[in-house]
Amino acid sequence: ANVVLEGRDLSELPWMELHAGGPILALITPKAMEEIDAKKRDGRLGKHARAFNRLIASSISSGAPVVLREAAPRVELCLAVCDRIPWGDYDELDPDDGDARIVAETLHARGVPHAEKRLVSHDIKPIAFAAGRGLMTHHISDDWLRPPEPGPADKEIQRLKQQVRELRSAEPEISIEIEIDSERPVCLHRLE
Repeated sequence: ANVVLEGRDLSELPWMELHAGGPILALITPKAMEEIDAKKRDGRLGKHARAFNRLIASSISSGAPVVLREAAPRVELCLAVCDRIPWGDYDELDPDDGDARIVAETLHARGVPHAEKRLVSHDIKPIAFAAGRGLMTHHISDDWLRPPEPGPADKEIQRLKQQVRELRSAEPEISIEIEIDSERPVCLHRLE
């Protein structure tokens, strides 16, 4: 989910880090898909979540993978189909923890031999869980990620700063001069 939501365009990722020759079949586990779906209305990540849903929609309806990249390595994407998870076999994995669920779903993804599965993440926790269960892992570098985007609050702050700059540039300069034409002393009264 973090690769989809925070990463660069999927076709532009450095897939050769995973397998230079390819082909690569990238599986999105059901829990990762759930996490992506949960961000569809998010002010910062919503457009990426909705774009991913449009991308994977044909794969979900047809069952055939979507080609992300033709050039070597060829990369295809589809939703993982997982067997029922025997949670009693995994003392360290909590079914209510998203990262643990993604690891368990990866372990039980159908159609891919265990020796060829690799969990890819920018987060350390799922990588640690996966490594503890004998899965190959790949901790992605920041090169996989888009530059940080400002959140809604940051955008509002920038808008207000720009508005203040515009108001300051248009405000008049005021100077005050006082001339007294009388020779009488000025009498100052202070009222509290």
